[in-house]
Amino acid sequence: MAGTLVKILISITLVLITSALAITGSSQSALTTKELTQVFQIDLPSADAAILMDASLSMRNHHYDVVRQTVIDFVSTLTGNETLHIRVFGDVASIPLEGTADKIAGNVAAHLPTEPMFQHTDLGTAILKGLEFFERDGAGELQALFLFTDGMHQPPASSLFTRDFTSDQNWHALRRRAQALCQRRKVFVYGFGLGSQTDVSLLLKIFPPANVEVVVGEAAQVADVLRAIRESLRLAQLRHAVEQDLSSGGVEVRFAQSGLSRGARSIENQVTIQNRYRYLPVVLESIKLQYSAEASREIECDVENLPRNLTLVPAQMWRGKLRARLLSVPSNLRLGRIERIYSAGVQVMPAARFEHAAEIAMLDAGNAIPLCNSPPLGIELRASYGVPYYLIIFFSIAGLGFVLIIRRKRKLSERVRTSVEQRHAERKRLAGMLKLWHSGKAEPDEEGVDLSAYKTLKLDLVINANGMLEVASPDSQARNVVAYLSGHLFGASPVKAETGRVEYRLETARGHRLAYESTGGLRETARLILCDRDLIEIDGTWRLRYANHRLRTRVEVESAC
Repeated sequence: MAGTLVKILISITLVLITSALAITGSSQSALTTKELTQVFQIDLPSADAAILMDASLSMRNHHYDVVRQTVIDFVSTLTGNETLHIRVFGDVASIPLEGTADKIAGNVAAHLPTEPMFQHTDLGTAILKGLEFFERDGAGELQALFLFTDGMHQPPASSLFTRDFTSDQNWHALRRRAQALCQRRKVFVYGFGLGSQTDVSLLLKIFPPANVEVVVGEAAQVADVLRAIRESLRLAQLRHAVEQDLSSGGVEVRFAQSGLSRGARSIENQVTIQNRYRYLPVVLESIKLQYSAEASREIECDVENLPRNLTLVPAQMWRGKLRARLLSVPSNLRLGRIERIYSAGVQVMPAARFEHAAEIAMLDAGNAIPLCNSPPLGIELRASYGVPYYLIIFFSIAGLGFVLIIRRKRKLSERVRTSVEQRHAERKRLAGMLKLWHSGKAEPDEEGVDLSAYKTLKLDLVINANGMLEVASPDSQARNVVAYLSGHLFGASPVKAETGRVEYRLETARGHRLAYESTGGLRETARLILCDRDLIEIDGTWRLRYANHRLRTRVEVESAC
């Protein structure tokens, strides 16, 4: 029986290896994954790998130590492009080891128990944890799940998943989540049954069968299978990157001007051809001009310095000049001014190919012909001939129009300046909440005085008839002023309403003292720029708390100095 299982495993291993390398062509011309990556100069896209390892006691009979060491060795061959999620399971699923392969490879041996320890085998919970890892925000573009088990699904009584695979609603919900995940992302599922009696084939019922490979065999063969799978995943990553590049990139033709309409007999326009692919070099074999059906025959176009077999690496451009001219126009020896309009539509059509078309075909990544985006360019040439009668009228009208335009611009500039000044004044209005209380009392819970309600640039802090400090408008009858609040705008542009830095100041009147809280103590000052959550003290008698979420805190201000 053991010999039969080994033969089955070896056959399946050969199938996996053959599948992984089939896309690269025949054995004589095939390139390795590393060679293909070097050809395309591609950083492989991110991938997720969830490794779920059965740690039930029965694994002792199937060389648990061999499987454990194989997983440790496998992780060491991966790179920072793969994010790993490794956990053992049995009665429960253990806490995972998670992170990029290059960072956690050294911790895998310490994370995996040296001996199996569980009484039961809960495959449902293990698969659920793998799905939760794949469904997280920021998951990789490609995902691979590895499940190692030697037994049947025999969960503890506390498990969500019974052995009733047909009627248990938790199994149905798990299947729906797995199917939905496979529709959104590229998911590969590999199940390793270590022994002749396992439920590893459950993976075929939960995931789409096309996404699943199930292997049944002995622990000694797992390393060979993992090596083949690693190459297959690398090729899938590479193919995915090339497919994305093929679908989103292209050869783009652009003109410095989208349409040419001139009162001249010849014009020029700069044309740019750019390789918009991220990884794929493109060879420009030639460029042809294609005229629209209604193009005037009097117009002739040509492109200067046409390329021949020019290779454009990704993002590289070729620039040239498109010239259009009239072949013939009537003589100027005629009384009366006449103008004729000649028009044509022309497209610059690059004949392009991929430099590595053969390698793209090996990957079977898609169409190996570059996409070309060449918008049509409308050309309009005007030929005027003859002597005009009304030059004076023309120049008079033109001069009047110029004067009107200048006057209109001046009025517009004046309106803009007035609007900017009004906006600057609005921005200098005091804002925020100011809480006032006596220093001998606890800070009150209420929000305080809303300074923006006064809609003014200046406010006073005065002592009222009851001996309390309060906020008052500068025209208030109470003149026992302790301090002044004012709004200022620095560095404002006279033509831009939102420029400049707004500052709100607090300045004490003569004979009064001002202090603010800084680094746990109070510092005295004559003038203070208010910061969010400032605690301020005046004359050692009154305390103030200022709050305005649009301003920096005092700590931020002082740390920036």
